[in-house]
Amino acid sequence: MKKLFGILVIFSFLVTASVASALDAPIKNAGFVNSNIWYSKDSFFAGDKVRIYTVIFNASAYDLTGSVEFFDNDSSIGLVAFSIAGSGRAQDIWVDWVAKEGKHVITARIPVANISGADGKKRSATIENQQAGKSELTIDLDTDKDGIGNKDDPDDDNDGVSDIDEIKNGTDPLKKDTDGDGISDGDELKLQAKAQAEAQKLATTTPTVVNTTIKTINDAIPAPAKEGISTGLNVIENFRIEEGYKFKLSKEGKAKEIEEINLRQEALATSTNKKEVKGAVDSMLDTAEKPLAYILWGIFAALQYVFEWKILFYGILLYILYILLRWGTRKLRKK
Repeated sequence: MKKLFGILVIFSFLVTASVASALDAPIKNAGFVNSNIWYSKDSFFAGDKVRIYTVIFNASAYDLTGSVEFFDNDSSIGLVAFSIAGSGRAQDIWVDWVAKEGKHVITARIPVANISGADGKKRSATIENQQAGKSELTIDLDTDKDGIGNKDDPDDDNDGVSDIDEIKNGTDPLKKDTDGDGISDGDELKLQAKAQAEAQKLATTTPTVVNTTIKTINDAIPAPAKEGISTGLNVIENFRIEEGYKFKLSKEGKAKEIEEINLRQEALATSTNKKEVKGAVDSMLDTAEKPLAYILWGIFAALQYVFEWKILFYGILLYILYILLRWGTRKLRKK
């Protein structure tokens, strides 16, 4: 009997020692599978409610409990508890998130983990794979909810008038009814075109000396020349409007990026829990990116100003043509 009791004491000591030694080193074959962030939707836009998924596994010899914390640009989205048995088990973990416009880096971490020993007591443990893979994505707006983001949608508000034409007409590309009078911008444009057609018809039925002179000059210009000039001017004008709008969107995107950097730096400065922040490396990256972001914002703002101010744009264009013409003339004279 004494021998049996001695064997049990030695066995209990060995089990306790093995658990204690396991706590000293990171537990392998447990934690996250590499690059394992995915979403409940294949494509989504700002304002959409999305479920973010990850999966943890436990191929160790211990039952594992703890929590998973999801992050968006190092800001916590939510904390989810888990409990998973050992010997090759896996478990899906998710959190709901409302997407915001801009660039995002989604990831997850295991800040707290415990294992159950042979005696049934929970002990704090360190897991080798504590960090999930990163999912980097850029979220776009979809103003008219047609499944096409504003950057790829030629008509953001779906009022029947393209964004370029809306900018030409002075209406808002993101509002179906810019002036709020109950008539969409597309219908108002049709009414204006009808009124202009009637006015033009009235003008042609009551000819004047000026109208006759203009018509004579217009008839004297060959049709191919008129068509070529008109096509060329339309191409240049559409280019000016479209690029000006793109520079505006780029400037607004860069402004949001600067705001996100400022928020991350504020979180780093005020945080008292080092686990909530990845550390000095991210801070150094933000410090390096911030001046560049301000420079790009200034460039986009200047280009938007040039392209949107018609007189300035065509003045610069004419000056460039003048320089090229003078350079070409000098080359010809030298020959």
